[in-house]
Amino acid sequence: MQKEGLNIDGLPSNKHKNDLLKKTKFTELEQEGAFDENTSQNYPMLNMLNLNLMLGYHNIKKICSKNSDPKCCRDINYYLDLVTIFIKKSKLDEEEKKDLLKYVEDYWNDKLEKRGDYTCLRELNEDSIRKRCILKQLYDYCDDKGEIADKEEEYNTYLEKKWLKIIDYTTSTEDYLHFKIDGWNKNQLFNYKDFLLKPQDSCSPDYKNVNLSHITLSNEKPVHEILGERAEVSKNADEGRNRNRKEQQVPPLPSDEDPSPGEGSKLTTGLEGETTYHVAELGLEEREVKSGSPLWETPLSAGFSVAGSIFFFFFLYKFSPIGPWISTLIKKDSKGARGMNEDESLLFLNHPEYKDHCISYNSISH
Repeated sequence: MQKEGLNIDGLPSNKHKNDLLKKTKFTELEQEGAFDENTSQNYPMLNMLNLNLMLGYHNIKKICSKNSDPKCCRDINYYLDLVTIFIKKSKLDEEEKKDLLKYVEDYWNDKLEKRGDYTCLRELNEDSIRKRCILKQLYDYCDDKGEIADKEEEYNTYLEKKWLKIIDYTTSTEDYLHFKIDGWNKNQLFNYKDFLLKPQDSCSPDYKNVNLSHITLSNEKPVHEILGERAEVSKNADEGRNRNRKEQQVPPLPSDEDPSPGEGSKLTTGLEGETTYHVAELGLEEREVKSGSPLWETPLSAGFSVAGSIFFFFFLYKFSPIGPWISTLIKKDSKGARGMNEDESLLFLNHPEYKDHCISYNSISH
């Protein structure tokens, strides 16, 4: 049985959408260049939008005011924020953009304040837009959660269309925008972009008690994201080191005549599937043959070095002042040694202990 697709218009978060946007031709404003093609029609186009959007808001507000449900306020602010972004992203000069934005906001300024028994606030700074988006996403996702089981991929595709234009306007590539909701979900920090595009199971029974004043924005990364990035960097470094150990530094260059790998080469495959030839490590005998240097050349070279050293010192001894100086030292040492030996002999013969042992021989003729 074929699985039924996700009914976007039937989601609880979109229950007021058709009534709110009826006759506004809002999809035409969403087209790229809507404010650039015929600039003379920008004011008439915005005027019709304001009138028809106000009629839609008036109709859904009757439903929301019965239970003091702030959903109608979240919905009208979302579409007015989109209109602001469409104008900001146009190719008009800055002064004209300001005039168009003022035209829209002046119209809605006195219509969203407390009128009767329903109040809807609208602040125009970027942080207020971000907080409104977070609050709307929290409510919409938690309301839709029961309808999107096994259809999360379709739902995430829908969220991209819903939020990407606002994300591009309210953030930059360098932003690390996070937020937390005071007293909710253990004050956990959430990534702004991820929460709008791919919300996780972050609903709790008291989500309907959250309002704008509970939301705090931050440009600091939470600890778990920092640790995750460090772990990823460490993992990549380890993989790089392991890959370098397996591959040789210098691959053999194939000749024009034989582009195939020669003997003693090996193949390695990189992460992208590229195959590279590398030189295998040669054994002792192979190194001798490759280099043409047999082992007996090593002692022969050493012998020549020793002979050269001996010849050098002999040259110094014979033909430099060092030779006579060394000869003089040797002669002095020899004379000193003989003198010491004679003195020791006399002392030995004259010593009393040794006189008794002397034997005298008389020369008697027989």
